[in-house]
Amino acid sequence: MKAVIFGSLNAICDLSEIERQAFNQAFSQSGLPWHWDARTYRDMSLRLTEVYEPSSPDHATARDVNLDELLDLKDEILFNLIEDHSFVEDPLIVGLFDYLRRKRMSRGLISQQSRLIVNSVRAALPGILASDFSSVTCRGDEGRPETRQCVYADLASTMRVELDRCIAIETTRRGIETARAAGVGHVVAYRVPITKQQKASGVVAAADDLLATLKSLHWTRTASQVLAHRATTQTVRILSATAPERRIRTA
Repeated sequence: MKAVIFGSLNAICDLSEIERQAFNQAFSQSGLPWHWDARTYRDMSLRLTEVYEPSSPDHATARDVNLDELLDLKDEILFNLIEDHSFVEDPLIVGLFDYLRRKRMSRGLISQQSRLIVNSVRAALPGILASDFSSVTCRGDEGRPETRQCVYADLASTMRVELDRCIAIETTRRGIETARAAGVGHVVAYRVPITKQQKASGVVAAADDLLATLKSLHWTRTASQVLAHRATTQTVRILSATAPERRIRTA
């Protein structure tokens, strides 16, 4: 494996509680009758890639909402909350980035957060430097592909690595399925339960020790890579067997 793709910002830093607060403040300031409690938000977070679209049984109200304006307001509120928040770095994540640096593995980040929020979180985590990412793609970036599957391919291309040589770290069910569909070599479900079908398809569950999981996958080949290696080896053997014998002439 040559690269690790973090499928959301929450794979590095858990923003769920302060983002929930930011959404609720944005709803209130916009005069919307929505409120997400901790349980509702957690359930939504498991289903979605990152929570960024409000849901409500009041479809008439939902149609009248300017989503871009609502998200911009949420980002302003969240930015201020991040500035006032004291982040405690996860030693497991810091250790993971140390390992990736030593192994010179490329690191990418896909986020549905705006670049404002991504940069503010990275600035708040001194153990994760700006140079720790080969490529970052955020919501609203110019030229960003519309479908998330294409975002994976675009990010891998930017890092100059094949998708089947990447490990994706996902924190939601939708993220897991999208990474699989995109053709990522190994998909790791970080602190999110997986189904029997996902486990059978090769999705690896990592409850807490993400570094140990990545170490076990670092030198692991995918099925397609094994087949490609076998085909290449067989071709070399055939060519070697059929090549004309070279004779060394002596004077």
